[in-house]
Amino acid sequence: MKVGKNRMGKMGQPRKYNESTKHVSFSLPMTVVENLKILSALRRTNQTQLIMSLINAELEKEAGRIEDYKKLLGEE
Repeated sequence: MKVGKNRMGKMGQPRKYNESTKHVSFSLPMTVVENLKILSALRRTNQTQLIMSLINAELEKEAGRIEDYKKLLGEE
């Protein structure tokens, strides 16, 4: 399931990840954005890294179901 265009890191900047990245954009309620700022400050990280850690935790919990879904789609 390929979505969108993959982007490489900017010239002259070190790579943050060991794979291509894709820009995503979405809207959140202002209260969620404010709480995200506070939580990232409390954890001494930036908002992107906080969101990545939350998503990765959820992906780990659902790893089995994700693999099963990929098999159904024939992506294995």
